[in-house]
Amino acid sequence: VLTSRKYGSGEAREAGLIDAEVTAARWEEEGAALAEAGLPEKLGLQNFDPKAYRQMKIELYADAYRALTSGDFDAAPDSRL
Repeated sequence: VLTSRKYGSGEAREAGLIDAEVTAARWEEEGAALAEAGLPEKLGLQNFDPKAYRQMKIELYADAYRALTSGDFDAAPDSRL
């Protein structure tokens, strides 16, 4: 995210950025299986703090967060920044 480097799916898997690489025909089935597996518990993320994760995402995407949470929604986008 911070380096703006683009990864192919194989490179992303090798770098540990994604859990699996699947074909387009199987992505929905595989995604559902991963979601149903309860990944946070199964991957040992006992120390996962959703509030800290939320704050990190707000800080990473501060401009988008401000645009989405302030101003009138019928106003022009630049008026919400």
